[in-house]
Amino acid sequence: MEHGPLQFPKRVQKTDLAPNGSVEFLNDWIYFSNIRERDFGELTRTGPHAGMLGAFSVGVRFGTRCGDLISKDPRTRQ
Repeated sequence: MEHGPLQFPKRVQKTDLAPNGSVEFLNDWIYFSNIRERDFGELTRTGPHAGMLGAFSVGVRFGTRCGDLISKDPRTRQ
């Protein structure tokens, strides 16, 4: 089984159910990528150029600049 960002669109395509209501958009939804190596390379968790550091840095900057928007209640931070 494939893991990661490309798993969800494949599961949506394989289902026998016809999405309706609030998820009706899935009937004609097109995922923005189908080439993992090209479009998700910077999100890798391993290797010398792992993109996780960049994502972590953005999170730290957000917390520093917009900390008042983050709930202090630990029940909502899961």
